[in-house]
Amino acid sequence: MEERLRKRLSLWKRQYLSKGGCLTLLKSTLSSLPTYFLSIFVIPKKVCTRLEKILRDFLWGSGALENKPHLVSWKVICTAKKDGGLGIRNLAIFNKALLGKWLWRFANENESLWKQIISRDDTRVKFWKDLWCDNQSLEEAFPTLFNLSVNKDSWVAKAWEENEVGGSWAPRFNRHLNDWQVGEVESLLGKLLPMTIRRGVNYSLRWKENKNGTFSVKSFYSSLSRGIKTPFPARTIWTPWVPIRASFFGWEAAWSRLLTTDRLKRFGWSIPNRCFLCKNEEETIDHLLLFCEETRMLWLLILSLFGVQWVMHSSVKKNLLG
Repeated sequence: MEERLRKRLSLWKRQYLSKGGCLTLLKSTLSSLPTYFLSIFVIPKKVCTRLEKILRDFLWGSGALENKPHLVSWKVICTAKKDGGLGIRNLAIFNKALLGKWLWRFANENESLWKQIISRDDTRVKFWKDLWCDNQSLEEAFPTLFNLSVNKDSWVAKAWEENEVGGSWAPRFNRHLNDWQVGEVESLLGKLLPMTIRRGVNYSLRWKENKNGTFSVKSFYSSLSRGIKTPFPARTIWTPWVPIRASFFGWEAAWSRLLTTDRLKRFGWSIPNRCFLCKNEEETIDHLLLFCEETRMLWLLILSLFGVQWVMHSSVKKNLLG
C-alpha cells in the first residue's frame, strides 16, 4: 500500500500541479486505496504515520531534498470542508469506520454462518466465571456468594427462571444465608436487574446517525471525526465557479497561513518586515489583503463597479464570513 501511494504521489508530479491540482490528486488517490484490506485489518500506527507523511509532503511540496513548511495542521486538513478543512480522509479514523461495519453486521446478521461460528449464546456462558454482565466476572465481584453457590460452573440460562410476568434471576446457594450476606445478594440482584433473557425474540438495532436507521461507513466516519465546530466561511471559499487553486488560496488566507513576511520570520528567515506594496507598514496577511493603501484602492474600485459599500472587518476570515 505504501509503495503504491508513493508511486501515485511522486514528488516530480508536484512540480507541475497547483495546490488545487494536488488536492484533487490526493483525494482521487485516497479513494483508490485498497479499502478491502482496511476493512479487515487494523492499520499499524507506524504505517499510518508513514502514509500520512507522504500525503502531507505531496500537498505542501516537501521531500528529501527540500523542506517546505506545512502551513496548516494535518488534523485541520482532515476535517470536512464545511468545518474549515480540506475533506481529506484521516486514515486511522477511516480504518475504524470500515471495521465498525463488522460490528453492525455481527449485531444484525443472526443467520450468518460466520456469526454462528464465533458467537456464543446464553446457554453456553457460565454464570459465575465468564464476563457477560460487566467487565468483571461475578466470581471476582462476589467471592463469598461464589463459594456458597450450588454449581460453580452453572450456565447463565440455568440461573434464569421464567414466569408469567417474564422471569427473574434465581441463583442457588448450598445453605441459608446469614443476615450479613443478604445485603451482598441484594447487590448481586441489583447488578443483574438490567439483564434479562428473552428466548425466541429477535432483536434489531437502529443506527441513529442515519435517518433510515441503517449503518453506513460515511456516517460512522463523520461521527468519529466530529469535533468542536468553529464558524468558517466554507460556502464563500469553495464555490463551483471559482478555480480550485483560487479557493485553496482563500482557504489559506482564512486560516491566516499565507507566507507573508511576518510568517517567514517565524520560520527563521532574517529579512526586514515591510509591505512590498506600500513600503510603510509591516507585512501581515490582513494588511496585505485588506488594509494596504494599494490594496484598499483596488477594493474601492471593485466595490464601486458593483455599487457596493463595504466596511472592512479586522481579518480576512471575518470578511469572508460577512
